[in-house]
Amino acid sequence: MDSVERRRRMKADAADSDEISASIADLDEYEVKERLGGEAPFTEVWRAVHRSSGQDVAVKRVQLSGITRNLRECLECELSFLASVRHPNIIKLFDVIRDN
Repeated sequence: MDSVERRRRMKADAADSDEISASIADLDEYEVKERLGGEAPFTEVWRAVHRSSGQDVAVKRVQLSGITRNLRECLECELSFLASVRHPNIIKLFDVIRDN
């Protein structure tokens, strides 16, 4: 199955819960399962599986256009914190994908 077909299938599989945005569907490394939350169109959180490791992950998309500099700095702090902390009750940062 090629990547285009995988994206189509992911979109069809998740259509019952919520529509997957194009930026989430284009992540070939992850199989997106269901929407967990977020305030569209600014943030989305999806349950997914990392294809090569089989690990269950949460994929969070944040739309950066139109947000304040202060909020961008807060997001960078969140990334730094998640990258450094190791605690059983705090999700581990697995990957960061920046898309302009």
